[in-house]
Amino acid sequence: MDVRCSGHRANWGSSGSYRIDLFAALLCLLIAYVLNRGMRSAARFETALVYVKVAIVLLVIVVGVFHINSANYSPFAHSDWPARSPARQPSSSPCSATTR
Repeated sequence: MDVRCSGHRANWGSSGSYRIDLFAALLCLLIAYVLNRGMRSAARFETALVYVKVAIVLLVIVVGVFHINSANYSPFAHSDWPARSPARQPSSSPCSATTR
């Protein structure tokens, strides 16, 4: 049997079986191995970077906790805060829509 695909001739045996090019198969396995090793090392590197980023965020939070001035929270809300809420007073903004 003679099969042609893009100008290449396939080697079919007399019983309809075919031969595998051992060199090509080994080369594909070698390339897959090298890519897999590269992906593993890239994944390890990315994981290490994530740990570093999380550590930096936690460090900023821990350092920031010591710089909190609790005097800034007193008074937390103005004493007339409910009277100033937008729901109780009409807005003076020309872009706001009022329904009456």
